[in-house]
Amino acid sequence: MDEMYTTRDISRRLNTKHKEVIRRLELIIRRLKELDTGDNELAFLFSDFTYEKYIEEYRGNLFDAYRINKAMLLLVLGRMAGEEAFKLRISVICGSLELEGLVDKATLGDRLFLVTSMLREDSRHLEKEYQKRVLKNCESIFPKYSFVGREVETLDGDRIDFLGCDASGRDVIIETKITPVSAHKQLRSYAYGYSNPILVNLTPKKPRNIAEGIRYVVWPTSKTLTD
Repeated sequence: MDEMYTTRDISRRLNTKHKEVIRRLELIIRRLKELDTGDNELAFLFSDFTYEKYIEEYRGNLFDAYRINKAMLLLVLGRMAGEEAFKLRISVICGSLELEGLVDKATLGDRLFLVTSMLREDSRHLEKEYQKRVLKNCESIFPKYSFVGREVETLDGDRIDFLGCDASGRDVIIETKITPVSAHKQLRSYAYGYSNPILVNLTPKKPRNIAEGIRYVVWPTSKTLTD
C-alpha cells in the first residue's frame, strides 16, 4: 500500500497555511476529474493518483483535510513555491528513484532541472501511452480518414503526431493532447507545407479554449465538437 501524507503535515513542513495546501490540492483534483472520462482505456492516466477526504479536529475546531499518496503529493508540490517545497519534492522523488547520490553532488540549479525533467518526462510518457491506444483504434476513431504516418517531420523540424488523408486525398493533421488545452497553435504551425489540410485536435476531454478552424475530437467517445 502506498504511503499516505496528510495535508496538515504538508502545511507544517512547508510552513504555509493549511487552506492554501487544500486549495491547490482541490484544484488538481478538479483537473484530474476533467480528464477522467471513466473509460477503462484511460484508467492508466488516473490510477496512480489517490486521495481520501476526512474531517480532522484541530485546535478545537473541525476542518476538511486530505490524505494523499506519493504521486498526488508530487503534483501538489509541483504547484508550491519555496525552498521547503523544493526540498520535500526532492526527498520524495529520491526516495522512489534512489538518486540520493546524484542529488547530493548536484547544485541547486542542477537539482531543480532534475526534478522538472522528471515531471516533464512523466507527462510525455502519459501522452505516448495515449497515442499508442489511438494508433490501435484509428479506424474506429476516424472512419472517414486513412492513416498515413506517425511522428511525421514538418518543414520546421517538428513532428506531427498522426498524419492521414480523407477520401479526396486532402491531408489530415492530428495532434493529441492528454490535457483539455487546445493544440490550435501547434496545428497551424504544422499546416505550412500542406495544401489546406484538415486540422484535428484529439483529446480525452473537451478543451477549454476552442479555436476556429480546428476539428476537436474527444476520444474514447469520439465526439466531434467543431468542424
